[in-house]
Amino acid sequence: MYANIQGALLEKYIKVQWLHDFESEPVMIYVELDENRNELRKVEVYRDGHHDFSDGSRSTGNTKLSEEPIPLILDINQDVQFEATPIQQEEFEAIWKNALV
Repeated sequence: MYANIQGALLEKYIKVQWLHDFESEPVMIYVELDENRNELRKVEVYRDGHHDFSDGSRSTGNTKLSEEPIPLILDINQDVQFEATPIQQEEFEAIWKNALV
């Protein structure tokens, strides 16, 4: 985890559940962030179980890294269609490894 800024702990790894009914959009998004909350790596998991990923130099499907810093988890969770939580590096690495297969 990163330093505390304005009273909020900045997590390095997060997962975001996206609550929706769109077949062509991911339902779970896993992200690795740098200290400025920019995405380093991302995995998107779809309802049918397939994964797409991006690390900035390579990607699959329509997945790409955000050009803007990712909001704090508290801010993401203000939108009822998202449920963001911090995760451990090991969980992210397992999802990343699975996405590369």
